[in-house]
Amino acid sequence: MVYVESQKGLIIFFLFFILFSNNVFAQPYPWLKKGVYFEYMVSPYGDFSLFYLLRWEIIDVLDDMIVVRLTLLNFSISKTVRVKISTREVFLNDRRIGVTLMFYKTYVKTGTTNFLVKIDNNITSIKVKIDSSTAYTHTPIGRQRVYLLSGNLIEMLYDYDSGILIDDYISKRVEEAFIEVFDIPELYYMSFFIKLYSTNADIGPIDILHEIWCFIVYNFPIIFLLASITISLLIIYRRHKITK
Repeated sequence: MVYVESQKGLIIFFLFFILFSNNVFAQPYPWLKKGVYFEYMVSPYGDFSLFYLLRWEIIDVLDDMIVVRLTLLNFSISKTVRVKISTREVFLNDRRIGVTLMFYKTYVKTGTTNFLVKIDNNITSIKVKIDSSTAYTHTPIGRQRVYLLSGNLIEMLYDYDSGILIDDYISKRVEEAFIEVFDIPELYYMSFFIKLYSTNADIGPIDILHEIWCFIVYNFPIIFLLASITISLLIIYRRHKITK
């Protein structure tokens, strides 16, 4: 009887813990931690000589909301915003200013889905296509598996394991909230590219077999030459040994 009562007590305790814990929201991303940062190179379309280094760093995690410090590194300008994780909506001084495209879902399947964006100053949901067929691209921590999200005005590569934006093209009609807060005229009236430049986050394991395969493919002429020389030397050595 005492055992049953203790079990009931434990069950009630865990229920209250789940209901009233400050961490009720199940964090969907492994990188949702204080101190994690991502740096991107932002270039207006058609003018790659002009670029901005945008850094966003998580300074607090509050259930379904994160506090993010945004910094233009080459101008030393910073802003602090809040981001709702589940919708990617961005708030500045408690005012919703837009949506960020810096992250999306992990382990997605190929198909069509709705995607929240800000177009022509209106926050709306558009239809986009997702292609999660096995593809890899280079990132600051090595080659990572990615998936393609594309629509009429956007084309983006997201890391498959972490959902972090790796590379993208954004039409001038689409507004990225992390850039919008800085009021940069060049990026208001032009399409632009964003590429992940640096991070301290763990965005997923590197596929070792894929790395080995890429190394073989990219260095095949050298490998073939070395293999040919090695085989030739072995043949010469064996013939020399036989003649003795």
